[in-house]
Amino acid sequence: MVLVGSFGHEYWPLLMLGGMTGTPVALFRHLNSRLKPMSRLLLPRWAHRFIAVSESMRSNLVEQGVAFERVRLLYNPLDIEHFSPDEERRAEARRALGVGADEVLIGFVGALKPEKGAFRLAEALNQAMPLRPGLRALWVGEEAAHPRLRAALTPELHQRHLLRGWTSDMRSLYAAMDVATMPSEWLEPFGRVSIEAQACGVPVRASHIGGLPETLREGETGRLVPPGDVVSWRDAVLNMVDMTPASRRAMGAAGARFVRERFASKRIAEEFLSMLEPAGRLGSGTDDAFSVNRIAR
Repeated sequence: MVLVGSFGHEYWPLLMLGGMTGTPVALFRHLNSRLKPMSRLLLPRWAHRFIAVSESMRSNLVEQGVAFERVRLLYNPLDIEHFSPDEERRAEARRALGVGADEVLIGFVGALKPEKGAFRLAEALNQAMPLRPGLRALWVGEEAAHPRLRAALTPELHQRHLLRGWTSDMRSLYAAMDVATMPSEWLEPFGRVSIEAQACGVPVRASHIGGLPETLREGETGRLVPPGDVVSWRDAVLNMVDMTPASRRAMGAAGARFVRERFASKRIAEEFLSMLEPAGRLGSGTDDAFSVNRIAR
């Protein structure tokens, strides 16, 4: 038996319970934020294992004093039956949005905040759109921030931007895109938007920061861009517009295959179970007591 904690507020109650019952404790770490001083001092001593959702997060924990061999990698899973390419859905979604067959739709999904790079991307699109008449943008984020975003966009280009609020089912909006962007400027622990979009057959452009590089294959399923660099993001957008539709489709198809290979829920579940066997040896300090079969890169 192993006690597993997924969120910070669960750590101490589980560690206390584990200490009282002699049960090993494994703690997931989903954020790149620093542990509090007391946690940095005691968690590495009392938790038998940490589970990080990216190599970036693993390095972050090691830098805070957690022994490397006590941190294991387990990527976030994705339901690849739910998120998958669908040409019929794509055609319907683009018609509903009023996007023409020859237009290139750049997508952003996330909090409309500076740390997510939304406003740098807006600057990049302000520069790119006058150069490419067929370029349009779809923004999906909290409606309360839409006025601020509109204020950051060149007024003459407003009609080429589509703003949508959060939705419980993103598949149609992903399907409508020609490329999805993650221009984050903070240490993203992972990058769920990146893998969801790729699973739907959409190539990505993502910042080279945090766990984002682990969510794509550079040059094959997408490309990495320096975070916060407006000129680089402008050029990345222009590059996608200038690609042939066939090249974008090929990149999207490669992304769907990549996500199936690395992030499928069944595969991640098997990885997780392998970490917990044999549970009785979890606290023994031997590496094979918490072994993991890495997903091929």
